[in-house]
Amino acid sequence: MCVNFHKHDSPLTFPKRLVFLKTDRYLDTFSCTLAFMPSAECLTLRIVAKIHGYLITYLEKIMDTSYKHYMKLTPNQLHTRLLERKTPPFQAEHIKRTVAEQQAMLKSENARTKQLTRLWREFMQPLEAERDNVQGMLRYKGSENDERREALEAYLTVLNALKAKMLNYCKIDRKTPTMVASDKDLPNDGTHWTDWIPTKIKSRVLALFEQIERKPKAKIKIPFERLVPASLHAKQLARLKQRTLKELAIAEQALEIDPDEDKQSRVSQIKYALDLMDVLDDSEPVPATWHGLNKGN
Repeated sequence: MCVNFHKHDSPLTFPKRLVFLKTDRYLDTFSCTLAFMPSAECLTLRIVAKIHGYLITYLEKIMDTSYKHYMKLTPNQLHTRLLERKTPPFQAEHIKRTVAEQQAMLKSENARTKQLTRLWREFMQPLEAERDNVQGMLRYKGSENDERREALEAYLTVLNALKAKMLNYCKIDRKTPTMVASDKDLPNDGTHWTDWIPTKIKSRVLALFEQIERKPKAKIKIPFERLVPASLHAKQLARLKQRTLKELAIAEQALEIDPDEDKQSRVSQIKYALDLMDVLDDSEPVPATWHGLNKGN
């Protein structure tokens, strides 16, 4: 950063001499020195103030820069790049600090995005499976029946709308399924996608399916079944058991150190939840925590 000024007593023109300001400390020194320089009698305090004000504005502008073009550089690479560009030390230090902060924020945000994507993809698997099933039924040649097609299309519309909402929760609201379910106080803690459909919407769709003429030996579609793919059920159940066993070990240790009724009750509840895990149906939704298994017990 530099300031140029003219040497004559005539009104200021484009200056020829350069005065380099490397840190904020030199800012006031420059202003005071300038007023006493013989070559600067024409510069009034007002002009000095203007120069000082320009520098402050420039510094503020530097502070607001995002430095996206430095984001992929390592600290050593950034240091070398700034040296090659002969960046003033005060600006270089600010750039290094800002880039380091932004890189940390970006890393955290990327990790958050991966976590949200994984959680929602897994949570939406049963919904996606149901959508594929309904779409296949609509493509089947036996779907010319008006009542059947109307019911399936209405059901598919509900499924598509729910999928769009869930994607919005993931990408826009940046919330996990558990967080959204808690905010909305969904039934069953929002364990399954069917818990996210309002009762009045379910009633309307079910009414349409009830109007379909039944054919002998024809498979009857039941909307809003609380089912999950067996592979997903097994993965979620194994993960829940592992977490619950760790929690049980901690609870038993606390009970052993300082026994009381509350700690004993907690150990009993966790053990009961583990027993319930062993009798879950292969297609039954798995809650996020053991508390969802024995509510009310």
